[in-house]
Amino acid sequence: MTPEATSESPVGRVHRWELALVIGLLLAMYLPGLGSYSLWDPWESRYSEIAREMRQDHDWIRMHWGKEGPDHNKPVLTYWLISASMKIFGVGDDGGYSGEFVSSHKVEWSIRLPFCLSGIAGLTILWFALAKLYSKRAAWISTGILATVPYYFMVAHQAITDMPSCVMLISSMALLALAIFDDQPLRKRWRGLTSHHAFLAAFAIIVLGQLIYFTASVWQNRWGLWPRAYIPGPIMMLPFWVGLFAVAAWCTIKVKTTRQVYLFWFYLLNGIAVLAKGPVAPAIAGLTIIFYLAATGDWRLLKDLEIPRGVLIACIVCLPWHFAIYMKDGMPWLTEYLGTHIIGRAFSGVFGDRGTFDYFFGPLGYGMWPWVCLVPAALVYLALAARARTREEKLRLMFAVWAISGFAFFVAVPTKFRHYILPAVPALSVVAGMWLDDLWAGRLPGARAGILVSLGLFLFPTVDFVMRQERIINLWIFRYDRPWPYGPPWNLDFSEVLFTFAILFGFGLLALLKERWRRPAIVELLVVGVGFQVFSTAVLLPAASPHWGQRSLYERYYAHRGIHGADIIYYGAHELVNDWGSGKDLEVRSVIPDTLHVGDPMKITWELRNAQEGVQEKGALAGTVSKIDKDGDRFWIEVPASDRAQIDKLVAENKDASDDKRRFLYVNADRLLAWQLNWKGENIYTGGEVWNTKLPDMMTWFSDYNGENDKQLLDYLKPRIGQSRKFWVTSEIGSIPRLQNLLPTQKGKETFEGSFDHSSNKFGVATFQLDDGTEKPPEPVIKPPG
Repeated sequence: MTPEATSESPVGRVHRWELALVIGLLLAMYLPGLGSYSLWDPWESRYSEIAREMRQDHDWIRMHWGKEGPDHNKPVLTYWLISASMKIFGVGDDGGYSGEFVSSHKVEWSIRLPFCLSGIAGLTILWFALAKLYSKRAAWISTGILATVPYYFMVAHQAITDMPSCVMLISSMALLALAIFDDQPLRKRWRGLTSHHAFLAAFAIIVLGQLIYFTASVWQNRWGLWPRAYIPGPIMMLPFWVGLFAVAAWCTIKVKTTRQVYLFWFYLLNGIAVLAKGPVAPAIAGLTIIFYLAATGDWRLLKDLEIPRGVLIACIVCLPWHFAIYMKDGMPWLTEYLGTHIIGRAFSGVFGDRGTFDYFFGPLGYGMWPWVCLVPAALVYLALAARARTREEKLRLMFAVWAISGFAFFVAVPTKFRHYILPAVPALSVVAGMWLDDLWAGRLPGARAGILVSLGLFLFPTVDFVMRQERIINLWIFRYDRPWPYGPPWNLDFSEVLFTFAILFGFGLLALLKERWRRPAIVELLVVGVGFQVFSTAVLLPAASPHWGQRSLYERYYAHRGIHGADIIYYGAHELVNDWGSGKDLEVRSVIPDTLHVGDPMKITWELRNAQEGVQEKGALAGTVSKIDKDGDRFWIEVPASDRAQIDKLVAENKDASDDKRRFLYVNADRLLAWQLNWKGENIYTGGEVWNTKLPDMMTWFSDYNGENDKQLLDYLKPRIGQSRKFWVTSEIGSIPRLQNLLPTQKGKETFEGSFDHSSNKFGVATFQLDDGTEKPPEPVIKPPG
């Protein structure tokens, strides 16, 4: 099929082997090395830490982040994806053991994989829709462009909210196009089932899973109406149960065509998009539909878009979580989530940058490099084209409207980050791909003028991109003033490689001027694009990541820290009996440092608490390391029978206990302090060990940036003078030299060693020995009342 076909011509046929080929190529391009480098601060590490705490708390409704407490910044889908992937990979059970998050790159794999796979899914469904409705050649070119623009492939390699939201938009727009241009009677397949049954199954799984969990979780919560009047939590979930079955039944009545099923999927994906990043994707999809109908005059399509049923589908998908978390956190959640992060960002500006219509021109220049130079010519060609009449012309128009609407939407929103424009990038890529497809087929009048313009436009972003490699990193980070590590000792400079890619791509653009060279030139451009993508994700990202992430610092800490024992907190005696009733050595999960040896003395402190955190019993046991399993990240502590006697009586009294079965074991090691550091990597890579309210000795995150950091640090250190303890500190490199003079003991100042890890140009690590055990802590200052 070619785009010369009329709008009544049959759609193309896609074979399964073709889809398999697309998926296989994308997997080969995107997956290698996905987990081989550090999480990037601050967003990847923040979302990952919230997901880790979700696993720690066994709460899939509320989000919590370290010292700051409840997190009401984003919807829940990103955290579900990370948490579920962690669970599948066996990472972070109950929040993870000591050092687990630097023990293996399986951690980064599990965190990023859902986002990378979602990016591949978006590319696949885009290829499928274009192959059916336009042409397979255009599908390959357009998908190849989108897969090799930095905006898309870089964000697909980050565990942040933007890729799932963007993929929901791509998929829903592809389904909308299929609904408009591929309306056919439903065909029965295996055992009389149709594609509608597949939708019903997906709808039921997505919604039922939520409702079962949420209804059980809000059993003790209630919705207050007025004093002494309230609605129990499960009753608040009841309308969604009724809605699920009512909507499923309504969606089954008079469903006869593929258009209806495509549209049901369209609304379902928009509901999921709300859980991914709020109403961004549905808003852009709605604007695209309105402006597309205005441009074509096909307003009669409105009655066929299944709007009443569709809106209910989207609401049943996305609203249960919103009601459940409101039942948990109430107005503080609603005020911050809706008031600050949705309405505030959209209308008044919160965080980020500000700017006018030109804000995204620069980011698009290097975010869509090297393909961006084709976009202006493609848009001009579309603007000069006659009114769209055929299916192919209307499809081209739909993508152009999507591109322009998406760009205008983010220009109008006052809160700006450079990656916000991502939802417009797929449409811009397809517009450029269709232009190249026309060039391939010889359908472009005045093609040389467009090629010459593209050549000229290629030069400007290329010079900037090659000379300032931080541009590519700035596509998804929070702070744009972070320096690229050009200088020693890193000497990280890929300008020669990038310049080579630029020369090769420019050569391909030049070859387009010769008509007989155009087809091989387009193939060469795609090959260069793939090479650039593979280089960027396999070489550039891993090389740059230490400077924007903190993993290497904590690898060093966990490899060289001293371990002195374990601290155990029991809630109820059941787990205490399990640990000490069998006579076995105590197993401790931890990354094994090179300082740990069999026979080392260990001290075990234990507390038996009640649900209100009250201490009922406590004690200390002395033992030695009896066995080490370095590969398995565990060691065992043997406690002699003479020392066990103090706990044996408690074990005997509670041998049949079946009360609260919670147990928390923490490794007692050289403490790690996070000082003047609030980039989030310090939380995820320590598994929350720098801020643990259950154990005051592990509340070592001093990062308020309110002038209290120094005082908080000294208030922590002074009572520990006389314990002969070694401390590790992570901070920004620029802050570390000041720390030495701040220490409260002469021994600490003499033993201070700072910034000996030079893997990063932003983060550093230091150590010091507070005292030799002979000094006494200062007397506490008792302030008079008032």
